[in-house]
Formats: sequence, structure tokens, C-alpha cells
Amino acid sequence: MNGKQLFKGAIFSLCLCFLSASVLTACGFVTLPSVNSSQQSASVSSTDSSEDSSIDSTDRSVDSSTEQTQVLQDGIIYTLTDGEYTVTGYEGEGTSLSIAGEVNGFPVTAIGEGAFYEQRTLTSVTIPDSVREIASYAFSYCEGLAELVIPDCVTKVASYAFAHCHRLARVVIGDGVTEIGAWAFYYCHALTNVTIGDGVTTIGLGAFQECFNLKDVVLGLSVQSIAGGAFGWCNSLTNVYYKGAPRDWQEVDTGANTELTSAKRYYYVEEETNVPTSGSYWYYDENGEIAVW
Repeated sequence: MNGKQLFKGAIFSLCLCFLSASVLTACGFVTLPSVNSSQQSASVSSTDSSEDSSIDSTDRSVDSSTEQTQVLQDGIIYTLTDGEYTVTGYEGEGTSLSIAGEVNGFPVTAIGEGAFYEQRTLTSVTIPDSVREIASYAFSYCEGLAELVIPDCVTKVASYAFAHCHRLARVVIGDGVTEIGAWAFYYCHALTNVTIGDGVTTIGLGAFQECFNLKDVVLGLSVQSIAGGAFGWCNSLTNVYYKGAPRDWQEVDTGANTELTSAKRYYYVEEETNVPTSGSYWYYDENGEIAVW
């Protein structure tokens, strides 16, 4: 083989090698090194890490917003939700209680469902001005409870809230309450006097039913609807002291509560000089007691 043939053979071999390498790379059998591969890997890891961090942060935020914290103070259990405490239970043995107006800087705004249910030795309770609602069964079967003042801050007394408080003799319902729930004072058979505040518009079904010894009721001017049986079997009911005039009473839906409508009704007149010549009228004396003209 002469020199010219050798040169051609070499050129052919080089072309064949180049062609083989190109084919192998294209088919994925040979991977060419990349200068940016490590940087790309690091970038992906960094992105994944930031996404995970964001998710964790969101989860922690959600958990924090729904977190409930309980505090036991003087036997009373306070549960924190959304920046407000609710009384949710009682583990003490005291007979006279004062509910806190705030705990750890947060207001106590409600007495929760069944919070003092069947606390039979409880004789008195002081409700702070921060409480807005007394929930269902909150004081049911507190058979030792003798007297109750619901402050003006409370807007609702829910169903069965004080049912079967058998020794409860006197109740004052503040002017802030707008609704007395069904059966709220059912079978409080020692009850003799009830003052229903000026803000109450609705008295629910059976609210004072079977309060056999109830004698005197003060009704605020705002009352519009008294449900059936609200004063059912209140056979001792003698006097109804209504804050309005006779024409106002005509607008009240009394719900066929014959025990209520059969009692002697007095209408409110503050000054003696304004007392009409006919009818029965009442006022508060200098001691805040009911008196008749």
C-alpha cells in the first residue's frame, strides 16, 4: 500500500469515529458533562425548600388561629377562642361564685352550654359586665341558687338556661337582654318575683311555665311577643307591672297566657300629677321598690 492509500485510510477512520460518537450521543448512550448541572440541582433544591417552608408557615398559622386554651381559676374552666373566653365548666366546690370579667387580658363574653349544669350546691353567682350570652342549660338544676341578677350587658338568655333551679326566688333580667329562650326558667317553683328588663322583645315558649309561686312580674315596655305557655300554670300570679300605657299593652301578643292576662295589671306613671283618673298605675319609690298610686 503506497502513501496515498494510507492517507485516504486515515481520513476514512477519523470520519467513522466522529460519526459513531454522534450517533451514540443522540441515542442517549453517551452523556456529555454539563458545567451547569450542579447549579441547576442546587436551584431546584432551594426552590423545594422554600416551598416547604411556606407550606409549614401556613399550617402553623392555621393551627394558631383555631387553637383553644383552657384556664382553671377558682374551680371555673375558661376556654379561649378567637380572643374571647367562654365559661365551659366548673370543677370546684364553692357555694358562692364570681365569674371573672377577663382572664389573661382577654374578656369573658359567654357562659357556655351546660357550664354549671347540676351544680346543686351553688347558692349565688355574680355575672360580670363583659358577658353577652348565657347559653342553653348553663345553670340547669342548680337547685341551691336562690337569687339571680342578669346584668345589662347580657343580650340573650337561651333555652333551659335556668330550668329546674328549685330554690330560685327572685330574678332580675337586665335591660340589655332582648330574648328569653324557651323554657329558660321552667319549673323554678320557688320563684315569686321576676323583673323583665326594658330590652326584652320576645319571651319564649314555656319560659316561666310551672313557676307555681310566681306572684309579681314586671314587664318592660319593649315586649312584643309572649309565646304560648310562657306563664302556664303560674297559678299564683297576682300582679303584672307593665312599663307602658294601656294603648301599648294592646299591641302585645300575649299568646293566650290566661294566667298573665287574668292578673291585675298596673301601668307605669312616673309622676303622680300624670296619673289618669281611671285604671291602676305604679312607679318606683325612692328606694327603687315598686309602689302603686
